[in-house]
Amino acid sequence: MNVDLTDGQRVALNLVYEPFRDGGDWPQQRYVEKALRRHGLGLDSVFEGMPRGLMAPDPTLTQFYVRPEDPIALTIAGMSGCSGSGADIELFLRSLQFFVSLEDSYSPPPTGGQPLYVGTAELVNDLGLTQAQAARVYRLTRHEIGVLGGGGGNPDNWQFELTPEIQRFAGVTTIERYLEVRVVPQPYPPKAIDLRTLVSPSPFSVQAAMTLDLPGEDGIPNASPPVRWRRLRIVNRALEHPLISGILAAIIAGIILTAIFGH
Repeated sequence: MNVDLTDGQRVALNLVYEPFRDGGDWPQQRYVEKALRRHGLGLDSVFEGMPRGLMAPDPTLTQFYVRPEDPIALTIAGMSGCSGSGADIELFLRSLQFFVSLEDSYSPPPTGGQPLYVGTAELVNDLGLTQAQAARVYRLTRHEIGVLGGGGGNPDNWQFELTPEIQRFAGVTTIERYLEVRVVPQPYPPKAIDLRTLVSPSPFSVQAAMTLDLPGEDGIPNASPPVRWRRLRIVNRALEHPLISGILAAIIAGIILTAIFGH
């Protein structure tokens, strides 16, 4: 699976990746915007149409918003479209298979026990990475979904939980295979609320009150409901009024207290 990019998108990804590739951290939005401008590109025009799952934060998601001081990072998929990214991708895939092997060999006790964690110490002591490489793995994995669980720390000393979900990456040793099985972020679709499914606090539902006089499919209003139902709808609306419901509550409370304590 290859990531399809326009020339402008490829330039943008490389501009974001260069500071990180050269040993720094992910650049801020203000840096990226100025760098794009020098190449005759606008930030919005590059973000529009960018394939999903290449950047963090992801411009394809509805909640995307980046301030000038916010960093813009690339995912492993985004790095795969950049020049000189082979060393970082190889380091990530090597660490990924170490995570898979570590979780696979873990045998939790029948009850109790602690979650399995991995981090700086394991990468340095067991995998043989340098402190700088372990810090880089921290940054490489921060925006990948389904790789590491909860945890924390900083690039120099971090630890995150390994869960069975990591096994989806078993045997993934190439970037092509990783792009096939990676988890791509999905937007949260807005959920439309059907008011007819709501339940009224009074004995008669909002659904019934709303559908009594609605027009039918042919545009002709439905037949008028029986008188008793029209009256019940009026009672329903009256009972829902805050003033009336408050008065009724006070009356009921008075009756109860009178019954308990007498006159």
